[in-house]
Amino acid sequence: MSRSTSIVLRGMWLPIAGMAVMLATAPAQSAEAPSFDRPGIGFGTATLRVGGFAWEQGLPDFESSRQDGVHTRLYTANTLLRLGVGERLEVQLGIDAWQRLRIEGPEERLHAEGSGDTGVGLKWALPWGAEAFTWAILASTKAASGKPLLTDDDHRYDIGLTTEWELGEGRAIALYLDRSFGDQRSWTLSPAYSFALTETLGAYVEAGVSTGDDHSRAAGAGLTWRPLPRLQLDLSALRGLDRDSTDWQGGFGVSVYFP
Repeated sequence: MSRSTSIVLRGMWLPIAGMAVMLATAPAQSAEAPSFDRPGIGFGTATLRVGGFAWEQGLPDFESSRQDGVHTRLYTANTLLRLGVGERLEVQLGIDAWQRLRIEGPEERLHAEGSGDTGVGLKWALPWGAEAFTWAILASTKAASGKPLLTDDDHRYDIGLTTEWELGEGRAIALYLDRSFGDQRSWTLSPAYSFALTETLGAYVEAGVSTGDDHSRAAGAGLTWRPLPRLQLDLSALRGLDRDSTDWQGGFGVSVYFP
């Protein structure tokens, strides 16, 4: 990773470290937090209570592929801001705040760095009678607002549905389904199994299949650690399973909740 990349990431850690200190000294009665949407292919079924705010940050997330002698690497500081606005309802703002792209091959060498695209979403946790089952819908749109080479060059619209079954003892099964439309169209299906390793450490395994313009076949796993009830660190990786899929995806991130 380049010196400029290291400087950007070190700068991100300063406000996050400050928030961690505030969280550690916050009153215990406001310590509980809902699940975060990162990491993983899908999103969580929980929404924030009214006025609750969450910041979920990639530090960074990455993609890496090698095909026909061309190596493509993309690092992204994905930012997701969530705000509870009603009972079972929240709004989201997603920003590819910083990206670094490198393409290296026998006949080409490209480099780009800067901001990526921006999206907004509305998430609704659907009511259900059984406590062990939860589900939620997320409607979102993403605008092509990034710099050249760091944008999709079109507007994207998504309708996603996540369902989750609690199995007890910290175990759960989730199923995520997404329909993307606009200039590019695709379906995505992703099952996942999560389980607790300790009171503060969790893990999950997942797979994802996407058809259409977002073609992908991938499987992977991740870890989440909550050193404080409202602070989560995550580490994840996905491996592409066919020639047309991204070889590796994943990242490291932090999520903070403000009640």
